[in-house]
Amino acid sequence: LKNILTQGFAGDVFPVNPKGGELLGKKVYASVAEIPGDIDLAVIVTPAPTVPALAEECGKKKVKTLVVITAGFGETGTEEGHAHEAELVAIAEKYGMQLIGPNCLGVMRPSIGLNASFANNVKKPGNVALLSQSGAMAVALMDSSASLDLDFSLMVSMGNKAAMDECDFLELCLEDSETKVVGLYLENIRYGQKFLRIAAEVAAKMPIVLIKSG
Repeated sequence: LKNILTQGFAGDVFPVNPKGGELLGKKVYASVAEIPGDIDLAVIVTPAPTVPALAEECGKKKVKTLVVITAGFGETGTEEGHAHEAELVAIAEKYGMQLIGPNCLGVMRPSIGLNASFANNVKKPGNVALLSQSGAMAVALMDSSASLDLDFSLMVSMGNKAAMDECDFLELCLEDSETKVVGLYLENIRYGQKFLRIAAEVAAKMPIVLIKSG
């Protein structure tokens, strides 16, 4: 919340917590339903078992995109984690919400001063889109950005890729006037042929630098 409020983002910000009150000078709403007006983006950071019900609340409010930073989903390898993740995906599909994560660092859009992540500072606006499956790798690259002379149009930590994956974000880069280079860090590629088809389209317009681990 502090990152969103203090790094240049000019849009409206609504903290939500059932206790209400005030946080960092902002009125805290007890639920998403109480927020006036439309919501573009909801960032969820509550414990995993509580996330599906909050996603449902966001769906009813017609929230467009969910970023779920919370861990404790499919990456745990447990039945419970997989069940929570499947439920979350089903809710996002039911309401037509874009879903980033879960188990991710968050997102940044430097040109509008938006740091909806728990990384330190929003970076200088530039033309490199950084799409990383690993939050740690994204932070390492951003921390090195000044010495590497890298400025970013976009940073997305994909986490578990429960819904949106590398193909979806590559397609976004294709449409994004700010992005001239795509940097990808991937641990796996879910749909190989689809990825190659979209990557070929993107590569016809801009370079792609891909680090594939493992």
